[in-house]
Amino acid sequence: MPKERLLQYITNCKDTKRIYMQIAMQCAPLLKGLKEACICIVPNQICGDIIDQMDEINIRCLELYQGQDRSIIYLYKKELLLEYLSNNEVQDFLLEYGYSTNDFDQNLIRLSLRMEAYYGKKVEFPHEIGAFLGYPIKDVKGFIKNKGQNYLLSGYWKVYQDKQKSRNTFKAFDRAKEIAAKEILLGKRLSELIV
Repeated sequence: MPKERLLQYITNCKDTKRIYMQIAMQCAPLLKGLKEACICIVPNQICGDIIDQMDEINIRCLELYQGQDRSIIYLYKKELLLEYLSNNEVQDFLLEYGYSTNDFDQNLIRLSLRMEAYYGKKVEFPHEIGAFLGYPIKDVKGFIKNKGQNYLLSGYWKVYQDKQKSRNTFKAFDRAKEIAAKEILLGKRLSELIV
């Protein structure tokens, strides 16, 4: 799809349509079955609609933080996410940050509280969120250890291990975004983008 057409659409459309295009672009890898979870930032007034649309397609939503105008929504496919989180290395990592190995719902509450504390300027950003987004755990650890520096590749996340595999994943995510953008331009709703 020509980028000019997409930019023209985003520039000319009403706020709500523009927001849905933004969400489709941010969440395309999740919607297309390539990713376990994602985060999007949406205006408070459409937060409920987004949650309703995702509920239609069995994508769960959790409002991680609500500011004055915008909310941070965590979207995830529970089965895929649980499979990722069941990895021993991921569980050991999360234990270091006070998360449980067997209480998924409590872990999401803890993550939400940590985000709230961050926005309340009480703690540093909870970088362990990378594990809840399904990022390779070695890259999450590398990011924390290197304070976001010395990475091999930067894309959907900063890569510290297996540069080629991540590059291929990024290309697949880019393709998912292209497809989602075309579908939104054709008038599909977010809930119709799911694979």
